[in-house]
Amino acid sequence: MSIRIILIIFMYPVLPIIYFLLKNEVKPKKNIVLGVTLPYSKINDPRVDELLAAYKKELNILTIILAPIPILPIFIKWFSIYYGIMILWILLVILVPYIPYIRYHHRLKSMKDETDNIKGVLEEASENANINEFSKRALKETTELMKSEKMVNHYWFLPPIIISLFPLAYEAFTSIGQPEYLGILLGCGTFTIITLLGAIFQKVIYKQEAEIVDEDWNINVRITRIRRQCWRKFWLEMTWASGIFTVVFWMFITSKISYFAGMILTLIYSGIIIYIAVKAEFTTRYVQEKLSEESKRPIYLDEDDHWIYGLFYYNPDDKKILVNDRVGIGTTMNLAHKTGKIVTLIAIVCMLTLPISVIYVIKEEFTPLTTKILDNRIVVTHIAEELDLPTEEIRSVEVVEHLPSTVKVVGTGMEHLLKGTFNVSGYGRCKLYLNPEKPPFLVMTTEDERIIINGNDNLIEEMAEKNLLNR
Repeated sequence: MSIRIILIIFMYPVLPIIYFLLKNEVKPKKNIVLGVTLPYSKINDPRVDELLAAYKKELNILTIILAPIPILPIFIKWFSIYYGIMILWILLVILVPYIPYIRYHHRLKSMKDETDNIKGVLEEASENANINEFSKRALKETTELMKSEKMVNHYWFLPPIIISLFPLAYEAFTSIGQPEYLGILLGCGTFTIITLLGAIFQKVIYKQEAEIVDEDWNINVRITRIRRQCWRKFWLEMTWASGIFTVVFWMFITSKISYFAGMILTLIYSGIIIYIAVKAEFTTRYVQEKLSEESKRPIYLDEDDHWIYGLFYYNPDDKKILVNDRVGIGTTMNLAHKTGKIVTLIAIVCMLTLPISVIYVIKEEFTPLTTKILDNRIVVTHIAEELDLPTEEIRSVEVVEHLPSTVKVVGTGMEHLLKGTFNVSGYGRCKLYLNPEKPPFLVMTTEDERIIINGNDNLIEEMAEKNLLNR
């Protein structure tokens, strides 16, 4: 049950985050609503208000439908089935809310292009051309002004990077060559990479164009500076949090802290990352909205032709790989660029592998473990042969009825299957090949390691006949 609760805690926040992000799209920022840049003549049109109200209603209904799905099947017997439900749910959460967004984006874009007569067409085209030309000049001027702005001192990022490297350096001297070293390396290395990315990505914002909402360059500098401040503050805080958590994670998987403490600290880390990301995003959106509202001489740049569905940037004339999202703090790839296509393809492939992982987990859980003694060798078979241990290597065998608490280092940890390297209370680091719901358990000690497997009457009797239990 604890694994299911962890899944919910880590995955469920995606739904409210996406909901509030998409709901926020109805508020004009730099004249952009639902990914459509509206002219001043349309932004207060009552028909626009009706369309946005319908969009919010549909978004609310979809969110209400999706909200209870992770909770209802939580008591289902098999973890792999629940895991499959959660993977399907997270894919629906990521994709389904964008269906009404795209549909109402198209409707709003059609409404934007409507005009009452030929004269209106000519007047509006002339007005938009003048605004766009002026906006481009203002954008270029503000971008030039912001080039002199100083970046965060790189030394602020150095301590968390050093901290994150400590577990890898320590394990290189104590565990290298051990089977579990790869698992520790991958686990801690992931958070070390995240820490390093913070130091790298904080520079990206300074290479991007400025923000413009007004003819007054002071206002444009202000909105650009606030966005950049939010960006670099997010990456600095994320880098420090990830650097410290790398050590926490290492202590957790090596049983230097208790399972309960490790889980609490992991939840705290996740909460911090979500908080600083959401705070940075919505602070930027709030500033963009308020300064757009308060602008005395407002201007806007209409680049709708380069934004597919208002979400994906495609501009062959722009040589930049990364560009600012038009709203919020983020950046996005230019899909007209080869690198943008490759990164997008990788992201799609990663999403498609999620359902494949469900098939693997179901196979893992529903394939029984079998343990036999064959020709003086203890053989454990699951999907493949997991253990082939010569009996002469066994120093001692202990029969226990209750499995002590375990913490996975690397391997599979389900309610019906523990397979891999675990830290076991009272025994230290052990290799486990067992169903924790089927006692008794055999604790076998060799010269190099301790192995725990499922026992049964026939197996115990056979081991007794071979005098293995008396060693």
